[in-house]
Amino acid sequence: MYRPTRSAPWWAGFSSGFPFVVILFLAACNSPPPESSDRAYRHSLVTAVRDLDPLHASSRSAGFLVQNIFETLYRYEYLTRPYRLTPELAADMPEVSADGLTVRIEIAPGHFFSDHQAFPGGSGREVTAEDVAYSLRRHFDATLRSEGRWLWRDWLRASDPDDPCAQVCAEGNTVTIHLTRPYPQLAATLATPFSAVVPREVVEAEGELFQRRPVGSGPYRLTSLDEFSARLEANPRYHRPTYDPAAEGFDEAGDDSAFGARAGQPLPLTPLVEVTFAVDETARWIAFDGDGSLDLIRLPAAQVAAVLEGADEPWRLKPALAGRYALTVTPELGFLRLDFNMADASVGHAESPAEAERNRKLRCAVQAADSWDRRRTELYAGMGQVFEGIVPPRAGEVRPAPEARASASFDGYYPQLNYGAVTGTLGQRQFDYFRTQLVKAGYPVERIAYKKFAGLGDLIKGIADRKVNVFLTGWAMDYPDPMNNFQVFFGPNRLPGANFASFDDGEFNAAFAQAEMLPPSPARRRHLQTMTDVLSRECVTLSGMARHSVFLRQAGIVAEPDTGPVNGVMLRFVHRMTP
Repeated sequence: MYRPTRSAPWWAGFSSGFPFVVILFLAACNSPPPESSDRAYRHSLVTAVRDLDPLHASSRSAGFLVQNIFETLYRYEYLTRPYRLTPELAADMPEVSADGLTVRIEIAPGHFFSDHQAFPGGSGREVTAEDVAYSLRRHFDATLRSEGRWLWRDWLRASDPDDPCAQVCAEGNTVTIHLTRPYPQLAATLATPFSAVVPREVVEAEGELFQRRPVGSGPYRLTSLDEFSARLEANPRYHRPTYDPAAEGFDEAGDDSAFGARAGQPLPLTPLVEVTFAVDETARWIAFDGDGSLDLIRLPAAQVAAVLEGADEPWRLKPALAGRYALTVTPELGFLRLDFNMADASVGHAESPAEAERNRKLRCAVQAADSWDRRRTELYAGMGQVFEGIVPPRAGEVRPAPEARASASFDGYYPQLNYGAVTGTLGQRQFDYFRTQLVKAGYPVERIAYKKFAGLGDLIKGIADRKVNVFLTGWAMDYPDPMNNFQVFFGPNRLPGANFASFDDGEFNAAFAQAEMLPPSPARRRHLQTMTDVLSRECVTLSGMARHSVFLRQAGIVAEPDTGPVNGVMLRFVHRMTP
């Protein structure tokens, strides 16, 4: 379902623009479905979630649950495309000082945490500005190992024991944030799962168990969590706003009327949600198509040809399925790419200019032997949008200069290429494809090796230890602004940060430092173009493809699934149409 572009409000600079770094290999497991209920909405996530502390919400699956158990200062409107921020815990958009260094956000009254024995009388209290300040400061406690600290690390002032308001603090019902330099994307970061607001007394009472027994002010509260499933029930302490379809981007003229059918009813529209952790694609499909124990799934690539009339627009279900299921196809807000480990002197950065140029030509030649057009067809059933550069079409219009790889050759240089992947069928298929294309281009087959790793953490360690020098990665954008992609190649963000490629280039870094302080503007666009051209010239990454996410839902389920920042926001609006 696609919707018309809506004009941006005056604060669009904040909303233009999770890191969710996704290594796109799935490991199989068998997950029994949770006990079901006639009134439950039944959903599946592709990875198990064991930690629901917002500090560690770095996977899309964790983010989905965190966005429903907790609230953030801002969220994205459910149906509006392009995405647009709207206040959640905040009373309005941020008030920013003339120099851009002081940001004040007023907290709306009437938001309450769910009940917990740590509160007086066990009854959930109202969310305050101090809760917001505390939740942000937690990211700067090194003992808590925040995975979202990078969002604010270089922007917030250092804490000062002599000045409790030096960094972030509460002043009445207002949160004041002090920055080292202007941060146009700040409001967008305050809509990510990392920024979810937690109650201090519950965090301290639960200790490490807070990860599995979270308490927030969101539309749902967690009632069970194990290795196979999670169960969410409507939070009786939720402030219960009523569903306003127009405010969420519903267009009476162009949208399915079912999305407006429950206007005026309190949120969430479905009181009970049962979530299955089903990593195995086949198991998910059987649960959905076989016994109907799932209400919505992301269609496995292997099932595309059996379900859709074709892999091109307009997408349609096969006639035999049209009455049973409803279809949503949406481009992913993110992209797939093939990276080199620039910390490996045989393929990446090198001390001598001659070796550095030799390695650059190698990278360009490897990329010239490959093609995302072919990958799209052979590995992804044709479901994806191929583009140049690292900015998907949904997120901007930056494109690279003519590519250096177009006329590249190996020049007799054939270092060992160690391709790293998480063990699994998809990883093996992707390696086989990569090796086949290189051998066709003349690369010696014995110089291409497959390095398997048990999990994502092991693969990252393999990259850091230089056991791997080429690998496929995916990036799911935290917020819809191109800057969120360029930080993946910013030198200071190299491992253990989000810059897995360990790319470190002075021209790129200087352009990044300038661009990140600017709102969307011609000046910022010039810096983005510089960074794009550097990546193209240096052949650091073979990018890219934004997959088309194909979602099927059972007839009668009204939902607009999304792989972007509305990922979990959707859940409060899901409902079942009764005959």
